[in-house]
Amino acid sequence: MKRFLRSKPILSLVALVILAGAILIPSLRSHTPAAHAASGDFVSEVKFSQDCQSGIGVGITYDGANLWYSCFASTTEDLYRADPNTGNVTASYNIAGGLGSLAYDVTRNAIWAGWGNSTDASQANVRLIQLDASKNVTGNSVQFQAPAALVSLGGKLLLQQRPGSRREHHVSGFGRL
Repeated sequence: MKRFLRSKPILSLVALVILAGAILIPSLRSHTPAAHAASGDFVSEVKFSQDCQSGIGVGITYDGANLWYSCFASTTEDLYRADPNTGNVTASYNIAGGLGSLAYDVTRNAIWAGWGNSTDASQANVRLIQLDASKNVTGNSVQFQAPAALVSLGGKLLLQQRPGSRREHHVSGFGRL
């Protein structure tokens, strides 16, 4: 009998904790916004605080924290880092006098950039722009030349050299086709 009376306060305490959890957990979930956009849905737009000097913005990519955009044939900055919510430019860089399409590479913490000026275009240079942990540009280098359109389809790299023709290449490492 004494044992039963001693366990009653413990059972009451356990019941109280379970009840409190049942009340608090759903209310915590209601404060977390849920994303309900499907692929292709318009979610939002942002106007960048700084335009391209050339007037031609070409590439855009997202590194998980920042939007990056590139400018074609620019004599000043050709790569910009911006806040994705406000559009405020937080950094700008002069990489190659103009850049084209961009793609963020999470495994390298780097940005791949296609050509976007006459020199790089004539040589078909594709650059790798290295970033530090704070997402600042630390350097860039030409990784390979791609004298035609590159398209990634189902894990394969397709190279289109003239309209209507396709040569398929499997890539084991960037820099060699």
